[in-house]
Amino acid sequence: MKAVLILALVAAAFVASEAAVCHTSSYKVPLSLATSNKKAMYAACKQANKIAVSPVITSSKVMPDGCSVIVQKVPSTAAWEAYSNCEKSKTGLDNKKYYEPLSSAGAPCTKYKMSMTC
Repeated sequence: MKAVLILALVAAAFVASEAAVCHTSSYKVPLSLATSNKKAMYAACKQANKIAVSPVITSSKVMPDGCSVIVQKVPSTAAWEAYSNCEKSKTGLDNKKYYEPLSSAGAPCTKYKMSMTC
C-alpha cells in the first residue's frame, strides 16, 4: 500500500513539475481571421475528443510586416502535441475552412514561430 502511495506521489510531482508551454502561431492573414479560425479548431478538436484541454490565447498582435501572431498557452508539451496533431489531421475538423487558409499563409511569417515556458 505504501509503495503504491509513494509511486502515486512521485508521478503527481513529475506531472506538476512540467511548466505550462506557450507556442506562437503566425500567419499573413487578418488577425481576426487567424483568431477565429484558431478558436474554431480548438473547439472542434475538443468536441472530437482529440484533446483534453484547449489552448488558451494569451496575446495576439499584428507585426509591422503584416503577420498576425497568436500566443497560445497549454499545460504541457504533450497537450500542445495533441492539439497540433488534431489541427493538422483531416479527421473531425473542417480543414478546408479553418486550417488550410492559415497554413497556406504561414510561410512569410515563420520567423515569429516559437515555443517557450510561460
